[in-house]
Amino acid sequence: MIILKSHAQILENLGRKTESSSLEDLKKNLFEIESELEERLAELIAQNLVIGEAFNTYNLTYSGRLVVKALKEVEGLIGRPLSWSVKQGFLDPEITYMLQVSIRCQDRVAEEWKEVLEKRGLAKDGKLTEPAKLIYEAYKLGKEAAPTYHSPFNITLEEVQVLFAIATLWEKYKENRAVFPERAQIEKYLTQERKIPEHELYRAKKFDVTPYLYALESLNLVESRLHETEFTVYVLTRFGELVLRDQKVKERSISSRAVKSTTFKIPVSDWYKLAIKEGLLSKAGVTDSGLLYSKLAREIKRKPHLTKLDYDLLGKIPLASAIFISEVVTDTGLEKSKAETSLDKLEALGITEVLGNNAIILTPGGRLLKKAVDRSTKLVNPITPNMIKILKAIIEVGGQKHGKKIQIKDWKAVEKRVGLDPKLFRDEVFLLEQEKYIDKGFLTEAGRLLLEAAEAL
Repeated sequence: MIILKSHAQILENLGRKTESSSLEDLKKNLFEIESELEERLAELIAQNLVIGEAFNTYNLTYSGRLVVKALKEVEGLIGRPLSWSVKQGFLDPEITYMLQVSIRCQDRVAEEWKEVLEKRGLAKDGKLTEPAKLIYEAYKLGKEAAPTYHSPFNITLEEVQVLFAIATLWEKYKENRAVFPERAQIEKYLTQERKIPEHELYRAKKFDVTPYLYALESLNLVESRLHETEFTVYVLTRFGELVLRDQKVKERSISSRAVKSTTFKIPVSDWYKLAIKEGLLSKAGVTDSGLLYSKLAREIKRKPHLTKLDYDLLGKIPLASAIFISEVVTDTGLEKSKAETSLDKLEALGITEVLGNNAIILTPGGRLLKKAVDRSTKLVNPITPNMIKILKAIIEVGGQKHGKKIQIKDWKAVEKRVGLDPKLFRDEVFLLEQEKYIDKGFLTEAGRLLLEAAEAL
C-alpha cells in the first residue's frame, strides 16, 4: 500500500462526510494538488481505498475509512496531511511489509524497524499500535491477489560438489563398470580427485558424504537406487541436471532468502543483496539463474531431512508463535552464519518460514514435524529421506492394525519396495527403531505422525 501526502489529503477530505464528493468539489477543496488529483484518485481506487461512482463522484470504501481513522489517531504525532512536507509519505510497500510481518509475530516489532514505525505512530514500546492494525486491515481487505506462497530452494557449495562428483562418476562408469557413484566411491572422488581445500568438506578429519546425499535427495536433486552390483547408487534427477548445468557457469551456494527475494519481490535489502551476489538478480531484473531456482522452488517434491543441528534448532522454534534468529543464536550459542545455514535448509524443506524481520515461524507441515520429533536425540541424522521411504512402504505393503499401531508382517516386500541395498536398509530401520518410529515390529503412532508431516511438506 502507498499513501503519499496527496493521497492522504484526498482521503481526509472524503472522510469529512458520508456522502460522495464530486470531482469539481474535490478540485475546489484541494486546489493545491489539482494538477495531480485525477491521477492520485486512480491510484487510491486501484488500492481499493476509494470508489468511483456515477456522475464523476467519489467516496471512501470501508478500507479507505479504516485508513482515515488511522490517520486521525496519529494526527497528534505527525500532524494533518496538509502540514506534511511534499516528499513526506505515510506508507510505502516496505512499511506495509513491516506491518504484515509484525502482525504475524503477535504484533512484535523488530528492533531495526522501530524508529520508522514509531515516528508514524504505528509502533510503541516494541509493539504495533491500533492505527497500525487498522492500516493492516485495510491493506488485507484491499490488496490484489498475490502469488501463492511456496517454500524457497537452497543448496550449499558442498552439496554442489557432491552433485558434480555423482555426474563425473557416471561418466567414468561408461568406460569402467567398476566405477559408479555409491557412497564410498563418491567420498574417495571428493577427497582424492576433486579436492578443494577451502571447503568445509575437506577440512574434516574423517569426511562423511552421507548428510550431503540426504540433503540432495530431500530436495529432489538426486535419487537413491539399488544397482546391479547390490550397492545403493545415486542418480541425478532432471532437477539435479538443471542445477548442475547452472553451476557449471559459476559454482556457488544458493540461499533460501535470495530465492525468496527473486520469487516474491519481498522488500528486504539484505535478501536483495544476496540475490545480486548469487546471480539471481541483476540491474536488468531476474536472471536465467533466478528463474531456474524459482522454478525449482515451485516444482520439487520435498522429503524431510534433519541433521542433529537442524533437529536441535527445530526444538527452539515455538509451535504456535515466532522467534527471532538473534534469539535462536543466543539460545544455542551458535555462530550466526552457521545458524542461518541450517535455518536456510529448514525453510527450503518447507518446515519453517523466515519473515522479513528475521523472525521464524513453523509452517503447517513444520508444526506436524515438530510434534512428531519432539524428543531428544543423539543421532547424527535423526530424520532421513530413506526413513520416510521405509515408513511409506510399510503403509503401502500393509499389515495388521493393533489400535494406533500397525504390525509389520512382510519386511521383504518393504525392502524390495524401498530399493536400498541390504546394509543401508538395515541401517535406516535401526534409525527408525532408535527414535521409536518402529518398535518391536510395529509402526508406532509417532511413525505415522512423521509420515503425515512428510506428506504435508
